[in-house]
Amino acid sequence: MIKRTTREHMHAMLEENSEWNVLDLGAGSDGWKRADAYADIKDYTKEYPDKHFVQTNADGLTPFKDNEFDFVVCTHLLEHTQDPLKLCKEISRIGQRGYIEVPTALFDNMTVGNTNPPPDGHTFWIFFDDVKNEIVFKPREIIMEEIFFPSSWKSILPFFRDSMVIGLYWESTIEIRREDPIYSYTAGNSDEPILMHMDRIREENQADFRVLFHARAYMQDWSCPGPVATVNLLRAVTQNALPGIRVEMPGHEEQDID
Repeated sequence: MIKRTTREHMHAMLEENSEWNVLDLGAGSDGWKRADAYADIKDYTKEYPDKHFVQTNADGLTPFKDNEFDFVVCTHLLEHTQDPLKLCKEISRIGQRGYIEVPTALFDNMTVGNTNPPPDGHTFWIFFDDVKNEIVFKPREIIMEEIFFPSSWKSILPFFRDSMVIGLYWESTIEIRREDPIYSYTAGNSDEPILMHMDRIREENQADFRVLFHARAYMQDWSCPGPVATVNLLRAVTQNALPGIRVEMPGHEEQDID
């Protein structure tokens, strides 16, 4: 069983069950204070002088016993993993229940540094299927320019948390599936449905998708005032736009951006 929840509800649950043995998996240097044990791929032993710390790779078999923990905290770890299915299986093996938190795809794409190689960078986007109650993994994409630095985004969490993170509570099992990078949207009105096969887009355009995205986004309405200013804005946003790229504008001839 898995469903949406919030950190606050999880903190309250842990306070009500003070006897639970709690593990913070992927704790980093500043894990949950309520945890009895901490684990991370890096050695943070010095940061937890009064607690049990284990250096381990969560993608593999951790040194913990089956159902050793009553509750497993796993915040902002799944997006780093090379094998999400194996990681979720391991989490449910060592714990009876727990909390998972991941960034939304939009916020993941907007945060500086997430394109770094593993283990610091992110490898997957993570969604939650509210109909089937399943975690959905898709390969991470680079759609827009990164604008938020990790040191600054915490100040806006109280306002936009639902747009920034997904919080999930699970018991016994973690339902999960992996999907290909295919995205769609159907408005239900006169707008044409949108279907985007990211692998095909990469093969056909052979370009950084951020350039194509900004080109379509800013040039879609050619009737807007100041097309030259729009082109300049496009250049400023993409920064490293590829020379000579063709911009598609519905209902208008293609325009060159040199």
